[in-house]
Amino acid sequence: LIDLAEEELIACDGTCEMCNGGWPQNAYEYVMKHKGLPKSSSKYDADFLVTLTSAIYEGSGELSEYEASSYFGQICPAGSREDGGGGESNSHSSDSQYGTGSSALRYGNIKGYGYATDRCVCYSDDSGCDCANQNEKKAVLNIASYGPAAVCLEASTWADYSYGIITSASGCTSGFMDMNHCVEVVG
Repeated sequence: LIDLAEEELIACDGTCEMCNGGWPQNAYEYVMKHKGLPKSSSKYDADFLVTLTSAIYEGSGELSEYEASSYFGQICPAGSREDGGGGESNSHSSDSQYGTGSSALRYGNIKGYGYATDRCVCYSDDSGCDCANQNEKKAVLNIASYGPAAVCLEASTWADYSYGIITSASGCTSGFMDMNHCVEVVG
């Protein structure tokens, strides 16, 4: 498998909140729009992305607007964050050092996506969601037939994980509103 530049997706998709989270369907839309992602580079720095997220969404002041704008200019194909969200900056696409993601060879282009099982129904009154129609067997069969799928879950206990299978007995919950992490199931 080729490691793709997840930092581009985290930093450049303005429909998500960087390290504060986002939704898989937004990520799929971004990848389709940009015809994939470049290969991962040695530049990936999770600590910097957390600092950048904090500066943008919490006003931490750890980075200047110029530093944030320069980073987006270097990593984002458009030279800045796209489609709304905090941290949107002016495009630097006229300067050749910016927007290098757009000139790199891209991999993992997808033509579309669907749901491996029925979607949860969430209520606009903030009373929660109904996920009673989730069908694990159907999801497994769809992954086997159609390819990878995003799975969202509650991962707060992962920090202390050392071995074995994580279950609800391990402290994980299964409520939709408790989900705080999504992963890609590839097989």
